[in-house]
Amino acid sequence: MDDCLQQLLNNTTAFLETECPKLFVSKAIGYAVIAGSALVKLPQILKIHRAGSVAGISHASVLFEFVATLVNVSYFLPLGYPFSTWGENAFLLAQ
Repeated sequence: MDDCLQQLLNNTTAFLETECPKLFVSKAIGYAVIAGSALVKLPQILKIHRAGSVAGISHASVLFEFVATLVNVSYFLPLGYPFSTWGENAFLLAQ
C-alpha cells in the first residue's frame, strides 16, 4: 500500500497502470462498510434511550448477534487481519 501511495503522489499515470486502483477501491469500500456499521444501530439506540426501555426487543436475537460478532472479532483479531476485515463487527459488538 505504501508503494501505491508513493506512485499516486509522484506519478498518477504509473499509479493507474498498476494494481493500485483496485487495492485503493477495495480499502475504501472496506472502510465505508465499517463507517456504515458504526451508524447502523444508532437509530435503535436513540429510540431505546428516548423510551427509557428495551421492551419489544428480542433477547434471543440480541444474544445471537452478540455471540456472532464476538466470534468474528475473536477469530480475526488474534490472526492479525487488518482492521478493515473485522472492524465492522467490532462496532456492532460495541453497540
